[in-house]
Amino acid sequence: MGEEGVGKSTLLRAMAGILPSEFRVSGDVQVKVPTYCDQFVDTCWFKTDPYEYLFKKLPSDEFDIANWNRYTEVASFFAKMNLDIDKFFSEGKVVGQLSGGELKKLQIAKALLRSTSVLLLDEPTNHLDLKTIVWLEDVVKNFDGTVVLVSHDETFLDHTSSHILYMQHKKGQKPLYRLSGNGYKSFIEEFKSEAERTKQRAEEFDRNQKKRHYLGLKRQNLRGLQIRDELEEGWLSLYKIFHKGAIEFSEKLNVQMSSKLISKLFFHLWKIVLYQMGK
Repeated sequence: MGEEGVGKSTLLRAMAGILPSEFRVSGDVQVKVPTYCDQFVDTCWFKTDPYEYLFKKLPSDEFDIANWNRYTEVASFFAKMNLDIDKFFSEGKVVGQLSGGELKKLQIAKALLRSTSVLLLDEPTNHLDLKTIVWLEDVVKNFDGTVVLVSHDETFLDHTSSHILYMQHKKGQKPLYRLSGNGYKSFIEEFKSEAERTKQRAEEFDRNQKKRHYLGLKRQNLRGLQIRDELEEGWLSLYKIFHKGAIEFSEKLNVQMSSKLISKLFFHLWKIVLYQMGK
């Protein structure tokens, strides 16, 4: 399971050993005789006869006429998938002319006709009718081997899966993988519980951040008030000293100086002091 583009289909192809050369797989992928049912039928098969498609590995391979002896076996699969085999093969269609549902059923029949211990299914319920999906659920549950599948069909996953591998990869972050061995419903419950816990932790972190920011502003405000009080107290002390000195100086010169004039002189001198300090 995982969002689009996280690498689910790529993982299945890696297990099937059919990745393009530009991909690199680290470690050992040990799968004995895997059968891979792709999400889509490759266009290279579009001109191939549907019956030949069931038994060929490549479109260019020679068709072994001995495979006609398996017609009854194929007919059994087709009947279970709600297809009339005689009508299906008598219409003279090639693979590329089949509908989406017919193609998917043909893919599934091809995979199941092979002797394999590992079945790899990529979105196997796409385009299938309900009757065929129910039949496929039974096939997966009773398969004598291992089935690894990718699907967005929650009901299908719930009815067939014993383990869930959840893949998560956000841009710029390290890929995350989570394996749950209790089936789909248990995984969803675990996932929702963890998501809720993550949300609660995020909300708690946000609240703490806001609290720290508020306390920081409060401390800054208190310090600002303290500095303001200290400055006002210092200014007042200086002014008192200056005022007293100015009065004494004016008395010596026998000159009268008003408090207003003394205040103006004080502030002019203070500006000069600040200017010189700024240099």
